[in-house]
Amino acid sequence: MFEVLRMDWYRLRRQKYLLTGLLLGLGMIALSYAFITLLSDPETVNAMQAQGAEITAEDIADGAALAGYTLQRYMHQMLFEGGFWISLIAVFTGVYCAEDYTGGAVKNIFPALGCRWPYVVGRALCLLVYNAVLMAAYLLVPLALYPLLVFGAVGGTWLDWLQMYLAACLVGWAISMCAFFLSTLIRREGWMALVALCVGTGLPALVLGFACQILHLPDLTRFTICICGRMITPDFRSEQYLHIAVTCLAWVVVYGLLTDLSLRRRDQA
Repeated sequence: MFEVLRMDWYRLRRQKYLLTGLLLGLGMIALSYAFITLLSDPETVNAMQAQGAEITAEDIADGAALAGYTLQRYMHQMLFEGGFWISLIAVFTGVYCAEDYTGGAVKNIFPALGCRWPYVVGRALCLLVYNAVLMAAYLLVPLALYPLLVFGAVGGTWLDWLQMYLAACLVGWAISMCAFFLSTLIRREGWMALVALCVGTGLPALVLGFACQILHLPDLTRFTICICGRMITPDFRSEQYLHIAVTCLAWVVVYGLLTDLSLRRRDQA
C-alpha cells in the first residue's frame, strides 16, 4: 500500500501533474484578480473602452465590489462559488488514473502486489495528499502575498480558513475517487478527460435535481459531491461542515468499493 503511495506520488511530480495543477489554479486566480483590479479603476476602464474594449455594466460592478472584499471573501468566490477547482481536480486525477491502462502499468502492478486492495488504498491516499497540497497552495500563496494586494483585510478567523481548507480537501478527495473509479471503466485518457469534466462541472447533480423535481422527491442534490463543494462557506458552520465531511467520506468509501469491484471483474490478479 505505501509502496503504491510512494510510486504514485513520484509519478505525479515527475509527469508534472502536481506542477501543472498548481500553476493552472494559481494562474486562474491571478488572472481574475488582475482583471477585476483593472475594472475597479475608472480611469483604466475609460482607457480600455477608448481602445475598443467591450466592458459591460456587470463587469464594472464586479470591479467596484472588489473594494469591499476581504481576501477570504475573494478566495471563497474564486474557488468555491464557481466550482472551477473541482473540474480541474476531476480532469487531472481522471487522466492520471487512466494512464495506468493506456501505459500498461496495471499488467505489472497487480502481479507484484498479489491483490487489488493495496493498489486501491495506496492510490486513494495519494489522491488525498495531492488535493491537500494543491488546496494548501491555493490558499497560502494569496495569504503570503496579502501585503501586495488591494484587499482591506484578510477576513475570517484561523478557524474559518481551516474549515475552508479541510472541507475543500474532502470534496476534492471525493471527486478524485469518483474519477479513479470511472477510469477503471473508461480506460482511455481522452474520453476520461471529457467524462471527468462533465462530472466536475456538476452535470450529474443537475440531472438529479431535475429528476427530483419531476418525480416530486426531496432535493437529493445536497448529497452530491459538487453541491457539497458549493456549500463551503467563508465562515465556520459546524452543521454544514459536518454534512460535507460525512457526505464526502461516504462517497470516498463507496467509490473505493466500486473501484475494487470493477477491478475484480475486469482484471486478473
